[in-house]
Amino acid sequence: NEDYHISSSDISALDAGTDLSADANLAFATDIDGDTRSTWDIGADEYVASVSSAAGSFSAYKQSIPPPVISNVTVDVEGDKAIVKWKTDKPAISEVYWSDKFYWLNRVEIERSFKTNHSVVLKVNIEKDTKYYFKVRSTDNYNTGFDYKLYSFVIPEKIESEDLSELDLETLPEQKEIDNSEARVSSIDDLKVSHSLDSNLALDLKWSDSNEVSLVESYSIFKNGSFLLKTNSPSFTDSNILPSSYYSYYVVVNGNNNTKSNSSNVVGIMSTDKITGNGIVGVRETEISGIESIKTLLQKQIDSLFFLIERLKILLEG
Repeated sequence: NEDYHISSSDISALDAGTDLSADANLAFATDIDGDTRSTWDIGADEYVASVSSAAGSFSAYKQSIPPPVISNVTVDVEGDKAIVKWKTDKPAISEVYWSDKFYWLNRVEIERSFKTNHSVVLKVNIEKDTKYYFKVRSTDNYNTGFDYKLYSFVIPEKIESEDLSELDLETLPEQKEIDNSEARVSSIDDLKVSHSLDSNLALDLKWSDSNEVSLVESYSIFKNGSFLLKTNSPSFTDSNILPSSYYSYYVVVNGNNNTKSNSSNVVGIMSTDKITGNGIVGVRETEISGIESIKTLLQKQIDSLFFLIERLKILLEG
């Protein structure tokens, strides 16, 4: 049932020129063009049809149907939840894409009933004093209407009674026009790892950070390709070290706007095989012969694989 009109100029059509409403169908059992055929069910409004020159067939083309037009986007606050509202010029379903990251609207709420006055509750409990971003769209039976504006709102820490009405919306530029690189913190490029003189068996990590202090939340340290810990200081002493073992490290900067830097330079080091009361003596040579050399090489390759996996995770999360 694709809803067709019958042209009034088609003299071979049964009931030529009959007006068909959008709510009812007219069934033709036989002889729509003079030839006996199976039942036809012909309706209205989606297609316009014309009879072709070949007997016993017809062709159709689809009308251009505009998508729903979205207007009057607002946000209401009820306790710790937000309700996004808007209007459309025709009945359509309601969709809101949102999150606290303007570059990744990974949460979605959908109301599947067809309506012109839309109201969607952001169901996840919303933290106060956090800015949230969202876009809305509405879909009817034929097309999807988009509001290409990116909106934001903040639920205040203290919600007064008069604040429970509409919140003012801040309209942001198109999402594609926002440069995410400005929000990302810079990576560390001078990580250094050395043997500690303060412990019998430990390694000291040190680095400098060119980012503004206000932009940095913490540093994530990765050891042998796996996350080790977070620290607020640009240095760390790793005391969990075994003798005659290879270790690699890199650091990722965590920004206070939920972004992460690329990983720092990777530093590998071989711990010593000799421990004295005065600390570590000497550095073990990384060129080792025989079976131990093969074991060391395999360990380095495994560490490199872990490192590549962690870098891929960081890029995907960024």
